[in-house]
Amino acid sequence: NPESRAWVALKYRLHDRVIAISEGIAQVLAAGGVPAQKLRVVRSSLDPLPWQQPATQAEFDAEFGLHEARVRIGVVAQLIERKGHRVLFDALRRLPDRQGLRVVCFGQGPLREALERDAADLGEVLRFAGFRKDLPRWVGALDLLVHPALMEGLGVSLLQASAAGVPIIAS
Repeated sequence: NPESRAWVALKYRLHDRVIAISEGIAQVLAAGGVPAQKLRVVRSSLDPLPWQQPATQAEFDAEFGLHEARVRIGVVAQLIERKGHRVLFDALRRLPDRQGLRVVCFGQGPLREALERDAADLGEVLRFAGFRKDLPRWVGALDLLVHPALMEGLGVSLLQASAAGVPIIAS
C-alpha cells in the first residue's frame, strides 16, 4: 500500500517541514507517520471582499439559463468521485416536489461527462457551469451552497460561501 505509515514516513523524510491546511489534515498526516516536529498547520483563508459583491438573482438566472427559479443551489467542487455529486443527485431524485429548484454545479474534472449522463433525468433542475474565473460574482446570488463530499480536508468553497453570507449544507 503506497499510503502505508512506512511510505508516508519515507516520502516526507527529506522535507524540513510539512504544511497542512487544517487541523484535520494535520491529524491524518501525523497518524500516517509524519513526525510532529516537521508538521505545521497554516490554515486556509481568503479575502472576503470579492465574495460580498454578488450579481443579482435575475442576473444569475440569465447567465445560467435558469427558468422559474425559486431556490438556487450551488455546488462548487471538482468533478471527481470524492466530491459526492451523485449523493446530491440521489437526494434530488427523492424530493417529492422539485418545482422551482435549480442546482448549478461549478467546476471541472474527469467525471463531467459521466455525471451529466447520471443526472440527465433531473432535466432543468440541474446545470453544469464548468470552471468559472468569475465565481465570486455568482456564489453570493445562491440561496444555498451544498457540499456533499465523501472525504474532504478543507472545502475552500465553504469559506467562499461563508464570506458571501450564503447558508451551507455539507458533509
